[in-house]
Amino acid sequence: MVAVGNSNGEGISVKTGRVSGLNMTVGIENETFYGLIENNAPIQEGDSGGPLVNEKGEVVGISNAKVIGIEEISYAITIDSALPILEQLVTTGSVARAYLGITGSDNPGGSGVRIDELTPGGPADVAGLRVGDIILAVDGVPMAAWTSWCRPSAPRRWPGIRITYRRGGTQNDTTATLVQYPSL
Repeated sequence: MVAVGNSNGEGISVKTGRVSGLNMTVGIENETFYGLIENNAPIQEGDSGGPLVNEKGEVVGISNAKVIGIEEISYAITIDSALPILEQLVTTGSVARAYLGITGSDNPGGSGVRIDELTPGGPADVAGLRVGDIILAVDGVPMAAWTSWCRPSAPRRWPGIRITYRRGGTQNDTTATLVQYPSL
């Protein structure tokens, strides 16, 4: 694979590398990114936003991060995750990120998303969800794992979503009104 970018603002650059991991989770500054492609292309400042291209010439991702101090590890969001964002940018000129006000994790008891933290007064709190609830589906689409919710392409419609969840042994439905993701 190759990563195309504009290293250090010096013009178009092409770097070769190999994919070393798929569906990776990485914490960068105050955000956590999910479903990333880990690779060893030596990207530098200015390369973020450039395409990650496979041997067939297909764009498979968009470079977006590297591990500082380790030249051999960089990350790209998948093209499937990038396309809805690009479509929003072309259509509206900006990106609206849905915010439910939860931090979650994979359900240790099977499929679904366990709510680990809830923002007081946030959309999930207002909808009656609680820490420990297991989100099973959003708008009828099963949430197999935490990465299902975090993908930019995860099914969401604005402003309201129907959430099917389990609390204890009972399955329930509620409607949450999503808001724009708050600035960090």
